[in-house]
Amino acid sequence: MAHDNSHTGEVRAYEKGGVIFRDGDEGKCMFEILRGRVGIYAGERLLKELGPGETFGEMAMLEALPRSATAAALDAGTELRTVTWDTLGAYFRDRPSRVVAMMQQMGRRIRELTDDYIGACRTIAELTERAEQKRQDAPPKVDPNLRRYLDAYNAYRTR
Repeated sequence: MAHDNSHTGEVRAYEKGGVIFRDGDEGKCMFEILRGRVGIYAGERLLKELGPGETFGEMAMLEALPRSATAAALDAGTELRTVTWDTLGAYFRDRPSRVVAMMQQMGRRIRELTDDYIGACRTIAELTERAEQKRQDAPPKVDPNLRRYLDAYNAYRTR
């Protein structure tokens, strides 16, 4: 069931398990959760659970890139407002607090990703250090793809 409110975006309802978009789909719009919860998935793994007032799908829309995850309704009767490029201006004009909320949400996501990145770098550094301790005569060769994480962690640790 969809209600048309072309000024600020169409409202769509989803049943529990209803797929909103799939990884690789074209990112033509973003969504604001009005009611219910949405799960963001990488394959079968639930990455994030979002609730009313939160937005998702904005990165693919803003960057004009394919979706990087799959989104599905976690509750029956989940309602989402779709926001396209055509309705984005009106959406922000009619709901100016959404601009700040969306920026805060994106900032939290970036901070979480940064923490995960530093954690992965730390693990690589610890594994490399253990390997070096076991082989004092010849330092282990670090894969060039992993070297940047090791270097990033060492730079982070010495700041």
